[in-house]
Amino acid sequence: MATVIYFFSGTGNSFKIAEALSNKVDGARVIPVSAAKAEDLSGVSSVGFVFPVLMFGIPAYVRDFLKKTASALEGRYVFFVASFAGNAAGSFSQIARLMKASRARLSYYPFVVPRKDFNRDDFFRRVDAIAESVAAERTVQADRASFSDRVILTGIVNPMGNVFMRRVFTVSDACTGCGTCYRLCPAKNIAMVDGKPRWGKRCAVCYGCVNWCPAKAVQAKMDP
Repeated sequence: MATVIYFFSGTGNSFKIAEALSNKVDGARVIPVSAAKAEDLSGVSSVGFVFPVLMFGIPAYVRDFLKKTASALEGRYVFFVASFAGNAAGSFSQIARLMKASRARLSYYPFVVPRKDFNRDDFFRRVDAIAESVAAERTVQADRASFSDRVILTGIVNPMGNVFMRRVFTVSDACTGCGTCYRLCPAKNIAMVDGKPRWGKRCAVCYGCVNWCPAKAVQAKMDP
């Protein structure tokens, strides 16, 4: 049976993980969450979600997508791969609550991507281990996060941080108006106005606009 791997990515790490997994799992298709459709799951036995941990939690865009698709996942093998450099906090606990009524078989895979000293061999060893487990449809429980991680970091810092960061993206005079940020924004939250990006209210706080700007003209700063 087929496998669909949905991904949400700003810096490109989660896309690379999803792509690498699809090359190891027979019959796997990779679909960005922003382009997902209900018919994607026709004839599909296993479904994956690959995403970064943002502000100690799952991206709002992924959360909203899971709310809409949870019922369609009933009876399927569903796996979650969370990429992060520091602390996944209560991300998997968030997912468990969202998926509680789905009656799906759930598996959780943390995937550490270091900010420095990236090791290609370690990356693909982790991909191979996850792919082998997914192919066998093994159920892997998530390690229980600590109280402070679940309640303070994910429960309090995450929603506050997401709201705050939606306000602070700015663009400098170095902007060339190339539209890279506009084209790559997974939340379709950027419009080009008079040749410059303007952010709306649907920001998923992925930092893709900051990381992919060829002119390094986009910054995330505190409001004055």
